[in-house]
Amino acid sequence: MIARFLFHKKNSIFTLKIPIFVNKKSIIMEKQNKTVKFDSQILTEKILDLEKEIVRLLLYYGNHQLPSGQTVYEYLFAELAEISYHNLLYNEVLALYRQKIGEQIVIDAEFLKQYGSPDMVRLVADFEQKKYELSPNWSKWKIEIRKEAEHLPENLYRACLWLKYMTLKESLKENLTKIEKIGLENENWDETEKLLLVQMNLNKQIKEIGDLLRNVMNSPFFIP
Repeated sequence: MIARFLFHKKNSIFTLKIPIFVNKKSIIMEKQNKTVKFDSQILTEKILDLEKEIVRLLLYYGNHQLPSGQTVYEYLFAELAEISYHNLLYNEVLALYRQKIGEQIVIDAEFLKQYGSPDMVRLVADFEQKKYELSPNWSKWKIEIRKEAEHLPENLYRACLWLKYMTLKESLKENLTKIEKIGLENENWDETEKLLLVQMNLNKQIKEIGDLLRNVMNSPFFIP
């Protein structure tokens, strides 16, 4: 859907066309010729799930070295440096991780079980419970873990892309809400112009990441 905005500024008239992916109730996106709607709650839930997956990968593989020579924690912190996490507990885990890195200590799930806050201990217990739920048989579980480790670079790449993508979608929705609030008849042109430029930049970033995601559409991470 394309929205056309007609503006009057300094005795000149021009139009600005921007793609609109969001209305007041939902985010609209196309995938394989299907229209899927996300309301704010569903979008937030997906972001929280992705944040949790990032924390899990960090705690279980943080010191694992990737083919690039980076460790997992170096890769995640670099790729997601601009991401603001929604969940307070995940923020606390990340802050503790960075603090310990500064002390030349790489922590993991076992460290949190022994020295973490009660909430951190419960988080690790939840991770472990889900592993057993997926693979009740111990030998099978070890096989699954080995497979995950073998595909770690791809899993990290997909998880980071999806978190960036969903976060941008959320920002797009929030920015459009601001535009709607100001209203096209509002005389505050400067603010409207800034918001429209933000909207165009967000759409550009979403398209760029969307193009990358087309190459990994078999991703297990909450494909919209």
